[in-house]
Amino acid sequence: MNNHQDPPRNVPPSPPDLAPADDAAGADADNRLGYRRPPKHSRFRPGQSGNPRGRPPGVKSLSDIVRKIIGQKVTVTENGRARRVPRLEGILLRAASEASRGDGRALRLLLQLTERYGESPQTGAEHETIVAEDIAILRRYLPDLDVPSPTAIDAETDADAGHEL
Repeated sequence: MNNHQDPPRNVPPSPPDLAPADDAAGADADNRLGYRRPPKHSRFRPGQSGNPRGRPPGVKSLSDIVRKIIGQKVTVTENGRARRVPRLEGILLRAASEASRGDGRALRLLLQLTERYGESPQTGAEHETIVAEDIAILRRYLPDLDVPSPTAIDAETDADAGHEL
């Protein structure tokens, strides 16, 4: 290999000499190109950001897109009156309407949603029983506990609900 030829590209550059160099050698070292040595004209200037405009807005996730679509307002006509409701509420109103007309799939969907999210009279009774059992357990461990019965708690909650803003 000749001394005037460039070294092969897959060989990393040798570290710079630690010995002091004269002005010509120092200027030559500043102009060297290669791995981690970009051309001088394209290097960042002191105080200049490498990303002046910042990161571009990212792609929205699927959950963000679904939330946006479901939250959009649509116009629904009920009893001859038009009102704007979120799209999800409109879909559920439509499913309820179709279920009442005998659509089996819509009925099955509404029953599943009611079972999962709705409160039936049985669920309320079960909740009251659980609360009573919890109070009995607490009274066993804390005999001085003064907790009103679950029906009194419900009555207090209903009375407080009327006074809220």
